[in-house]
Amino acid sequence: MLHGDSTYSGLYITMLHGDSTNSGLYITMLHGDSTNSGLYITMLHGDSTYSGLYISMLHGDSTNSGLYITMLHGDSTYSGLYITMLHGYSNNSGLYISMLHGDSTNSGLYITMLHGDSTNSGLYITMLHGDSTNSGLYITMLHGDSTNSGLYISMLHGYSTNSGLYISMLHGDSTNSGLYISMLHGYSTNSGLYISMLHGYSTNSGLYITMLHGYSTNSGLYISMPHGYSTNSGLYISMLHGYSTNSGLYISMLHRYSTNSGLYITMLHGYSTNSGLYITMLHGYSTNSGLYIIMLHGDSTNSGLYITMLHGYSTNSGLYITMLHGDSTNSGLYITMLHGDSTYSGLYITMLHGDSTYSGLYITMLHGDSTNSGLYITMLHGDSTNSGLYITMLHGDSTNSGLYITMLHGDSTNSGLYITMLHGYSTNSGLYITMLHGDSTN
Repeated sequence: MLHGDSTYSGLYITMLHGDSTNSGLYITMLHGDSTNSGLYITMLHGDSTYSGLYISMLHGDSTNSGLYITMLHGDSTYSGLYITMLHGYSNNSGLYISMLHGDSTNSGLYITMLHGDSTNSGLYITMLHGDSTNSGLYITMLHGDSTNSGLYISMLHGYSTNSGLYISMLHGDSTNSGLYISMLHGYSTNSGLYISMLHGYSTNSGLYITMLHGYSTNSGLYISMPHGYSTNSGLYISMLHGYSTNSGLYISMLHRYSTNSGLYITMLHGYSTNSGLYITMLHGYSTNSGLYIIMLHGDSTNSGLYITMLHGYSTNSGLYITMLHGDSTNSGLYITMLHGDSTYSGLYITMLHGDSTYSGLYITMLHGDSTNSGLYITMLHGDSTNSGLYITMLHGDSTNSGLYITMLHGDSTNSGLYITMLHGYSTNSGLYITMLHGDSTN
């Protein structure tokens, strides 16, 4: 059931090779409608025991190209490169897939239910590689709708015993780009870079993720349920690295609504035996920025930089955290349940450092409500054997500032600068603490 309708070419298939026990290169129900090319497939190779390169139900409609697939290779015991239900609609390209390779015992590069609708490109995937015992690079239910690009994925590599780079249920809707993922690498025993349920809606970009790397025994860089809605950017994550025995950089349930940026996370690094940089349930609502986190580093035996349940609401910024570092045997920089509500800033934390044997800079249950700033903490340092700078249950409510703490330092054997249950209520300032230093044995 192949059909090609075009001015110049119209359904061009060449250099196919299938070596299998049961099937060996099975292609069915292809349709290409274009002015110049119209469904162009070349240089396919499938080697498997049961199937070996199975492509079905492809449709390409475009002015110039229209569904262009080239240089696919599948090597597996059971399946080996399985692609089905692809659709590309575009003026220039329309669903372009190139240089895919899957090597696995059971599946080996499984792609299904892709849809690209764009003026220029429309769902562009290139240079994917999956090496696994069971699955090996599994992509399903992707949708890209854009004027210029529309869901662009490039240079993915997954190496795992069980899964190996699993991406599912991605959607990008944008005027210029619309969900751009590039240079992902996952190495794990069980999973290895698992991304699921991402959605980006934006005028210019719309959910841009690049340069992620996860190395773990069990999971290895797990991202799930991020949502970005913005006029210009909309959920931009870049340069994440997780190294752990069990998890290794786990990010889940991020949501960003903003006019200009909208949840910008970059340069995170987690090194741990059990977890290694765990961020979950972040929400930022702002006109300009909205929840901006950059340059986090956690090094620990058990956890290593654990951040959860952050919320920032602001007109200009909205929960800005930067340059955090935690080095500990058990935890290492633990922040949870932060909330900032402000007109201009809204909960601004920067330049925190915790070095401890057990905890190392533990901050929890902070709340700032202000017109101008709203809970501003900067330049904290804790060095201790047991705890090392422990702050909990802070609340600031003010018109101008609202609980401003800066330049704290604690050096101790057991605790090292312990602050708890502070509350500031004022019209202009509201609990202002600066330049505290504690040096003690106990």
